[in-house]
Amino acid sequence: MKSPKEVTVIIPLYNAQTTICACLESLISQRQLPREIIVVDNGSTDTSVSTVRKFIQDAGCSIIRLAEERKRGPSAARNHGARIAQSEIIAFTDSDCFLPQDWVEGIIREFSVPGCPDIIAGGAEALEKESVINKFMYILRKKTSGLGKHVTYFNEHSFFNGPVFQSMNIAMPRKVFDVLGGFDEEYIYAAGEDSDFCERALKINAIIKFCPDVIVYHCERDSIKGLFKQFYTYELGAAKHFRKHYKGTWVFGFPHIGISIRHVGSGTICLCKPSFLIVALLPILWLGFTGYIWASLLLSISYLITGYIYAVRFQCSDEIKFSRWSDTFLLAFYITIKQSAHIMGRFTGSIKYGVIYF
Repeated sequence: MKSPKEVTVIIPLYNAQTTICACLESLISQRQLPREIIVVDNGSTDTSVSTVRKFIQDAGCSIIRLAEERKRGPSAARNHGARIAQSEIIAFTDSDCFLPQDWVEGIIREFSVPGCPDIIAGGAEALEKESVINKFMYILRKKTSGLGKHVTYFNEHSFFNGPVFQSMNIAMPRKVFDVLGGFDEEYIYAAGEDSDFCERALKINAIIKFCPDVIVYHCERDSIKGLFKQFYTYELGAAKHFRKHYKGTWVFGFPHIGISIRHVGSGTICLCKPSFLIVALLPILWLGFTGYIWASLLLSISYLITGYIYAVRFQCSDEIKFSRWSDTFLLAFYITIKQSAHIMGRFTGSIKYGVIYF
């Protein structure tokens, strides 16, 4: 690498009016500036576009470019940014990420040494806040994307062997991106497209290096609706991924055990690590649909108690503690919301993509 200006940073933008300025500010505050920052709007319906324009004007920063991609999905937005990028190295992050001052410097360093990898993937940590839901997301992010050999939630699905990166923090030479054909634009949700990209990279024996020092800080969802949507969407993306890469495969996943029997049947069956509350949820749903509302409510109480027990275990395994018992109950509620989102996402994904995924 001859110059720090040879890195282009690409950011897909969709309804991120509250976070995009902090993201851009962190990028123009880098110790080594990228050659350009391409923000690709993907049909935002809030003030994201005008917010970016105002930021560019106020900051007087000529390296930020605003582009537009009408095709739905972050994959299409990233591909658009890559097509117009002018640098040898392209790096991707998200509009709700905050980049430390040495982020670009770390990318340059990794691609400057002899025998450098084809792709580098960095870690991600949640921005820790005081609310219970943010502490919950902080712990989850730490468990699934911190310093392990598996970089995303796919470490739950142990049949997938090999490193899996997050699209919020990856970089590669443009020629590697072009060989892989970019991100698959059929992944219209913000989920699964990074796993698909990684799987295709592994199939051509690309060298992927996990760099824990090249880290981003992610602003997690801070509402019940956002929490549910995030994990529901994850499962839709996973179902799409299974359909594409494991067609004709039966996949049985259990905690810490993965069994994959290929070329069995005409469809895809994925029984992944089960949501721990799925057994309790089924009778609740059944009683609700059959009209026994009060019985359903009583079972819901036991469902929440189970979540409370899990919340206590959840805290015992991490350094974050809640001093008030009410916060632990709130954590239990968020855990049940998360697990319900997983269940409904897997059910919907099974129907949408023609797989059996639970």
